[in-house]
Amino acid sequence: MIIPALTASPRVPSAKLSPVGVQDCGRSADVQHMRVKWAKRALPGRALVVASELAVSAGAGPAALGSSAGAQTPDTTAVSAPPAPEQRSRTEIEDELDTLRAMGDQVQQALDDIDLKLTAQQAAAAAAGKALVDAQGAVDLAQAVVAAAEAEAARTEAAVKEMAIDAYLNPPGALMATMLASTSATDMYQRQSILGARAQDQADTLSDRQSALDEVSSARDEAAASRDDAKAAADTQLAAVADLEGTRAVQEELASDLDLRIQANQGEIASLDAAARQRQAEIDGQRVRLALLSLRLTATTVPAPAPTVPGAVPASVAPPAPSTTRAPTTSRPPGTTVPPVVTIPPLIGPDDVTTVDGFVVNKTIAGAVGDMLQAASAAGLVLGGGGYRSPDAQVALRRAHCGPTLYDIYERPASQCTPPTARPGQSMHEQGLAIDFTCSGVLISSQSGPCWNWLATNAATYGFFNLPSEPWHWSVNGR
Repeated sequence: MIIPALTASPRVPSAKLSPVGVQDCGRSADVQHMRVKWAKRALPGRALVVASELAVSAGAGPAALGSSAGAQTPDTTAVSAPPAPEQRSRTEIEDELDTLRAMGDQVQQALDDIDLKLTAQQAAAAAAGKALVDAQGAVDLAQAVVAAAEAEAARTEAAVKEMAIDAYLNPPGALMATMLASTSATDMYQRQSILGARAQDQADTLSDRQSALDEVSSARDEAAASRDDAKAAADTQLAAVADLEGTRAVQEELASDLDLRIQANQGEIASLDAAARQRQAEIDGQRVRLALLSLRLTATTVPAPAPTVPGAVPASVAPPAPSTTRAPTTSRPPGTTVPPVVTIPPLIGPDDVTTVDGFVVNKTIAGAVGDMLQAASAAGLVLGGGGYRSPDAQVALRRAHCGPTLYDIYERPASQCTPPTARPGQSMHEQGLAIDFTCSGVLISSQSGPCWNWLATNAATYGFFNLPSEPWHWSVNGR
C-alpha cells in the first residue's frame, strides 16, 4: 500500500515493474503538484514561494507565475499577503490531529510494504548481477576457444600453403621423372601413395579445423547474446530498485511532513491549554477576591436605623464602639461546647500568622493554641495537623474535592464535596482560625478515640469548637 499524499491530493500513477511487481510512485509533475498542496496545508506562509519554485523548476516560465513575458515592470498588486489564519477550536485541532496520526500510520505501513518490496527487488537485482557475471564468463571462455580454433586453422592453412609451394617448386613432371627412375614398380607405387595421402590429410585437417572454428564461433555468439540478455535483465532490476528507492523517498517526505503537522497541532493545543489555564487562574483569582469582598461586606454590615415616626422625637444614637483588635472573641466559661458568634476578620496576610509547635495560625490565637497543645502533650497525646491555608490552596482543595468546573469550585455546597470542603473565602483556615487535627500522625476521622475525647472535653476551654461533620476540624466558631 502506497500513500503518496492526503486524501485531498491526487494519487500518484503507478506502472508495473518487472520482475517482482513493484509499483513506481513516479517523480513527475503529479508529485510536484502533491508537494505544492502539502506546502499550502502545512506552511501557508510559504505556499506561494514553494509553488513558484516548483513552477519554475517544471519549466512553466514567468507566465505561470502571473507575470507577462514582455512586461517591463513587475505587477506588485497581483500577489497579496496571505490572510492571518483563523483561530481554531480545540475540537477542530484534535480532529485533525487524529486524522494526521491515522494517516501517519498508513504512511508507515506503506513504508513497511516498500521496504519488503525493496528487499525482494534488491535480491532480484543481486541475482541478475550474478547471472550477468556468469554470462560474461561464458563469453570469455567461448572467446578463448575461438582463439584456439583460429590458431589451429591458421597452422593448417600454413601447412597447405607449404604443400602448394612445394608443388610449384616440384611440378608433376619432375615427380613423374623421379617415379620412372625408380628401380621397381613397388617403390614407385609407394611414393605415389604417400604423396596422395599427405595431400588428402592436409585437406581433411583444414576442413575439420574450419568446421571446429565455425562451431566455437557460433557458441561464442550465443554466449554473447545470453550476456546481453543478462545485462538487460540486470539493468531492469537496478531500475526497479531505483524506482522503489524513489518511492520510499517520497513516502519518507510525506511522513516527515505529517510529523511536522502533528507537532504543529500539538503545539497549538499546548498553547490553547496554557491560555485556558491562565484564564482559569484569572477567573479563580477574581472569584476569590469577589468571595472575600462579599464576606467582608457581610461581616461589617451595620443594620439600617429603624424608620422614624413623623413628629416623634428621635432617640439619641450612640456611636459604634471602635474596633480594638481583629481577634475573634473566643473566651467562654470552661466546659461549654457551644461555639460563640465570631465576626470573621478581613483577609489576612503573611504578617498576620505565626507558627506554634508546627501549626501556622493567626497571631491572635497563638497563645491559646500553644496552651492547648502543651496540655494535650501533658495528657500523653501527640496532636498534629495543619492550620492556616491560603486562598489559592483552598481553591486547589475545592478543585480536588468538589470538581473542576467553576460551579464545583465556587458554588457547590461544601456537604456535596468529598470530603466536605468550604467554599473559597468561607473557610476558617483562610483566616488562620481553624486546625485540622491528627492523633499520632493519623487524621481524627471519628468521634471516638483518646484525642477526640480529650478535645471534646478540653478544646472549648481554649476557644476551639468542633464542626460535627468533620471530627478533625476545630475552629474558633465551630465552622
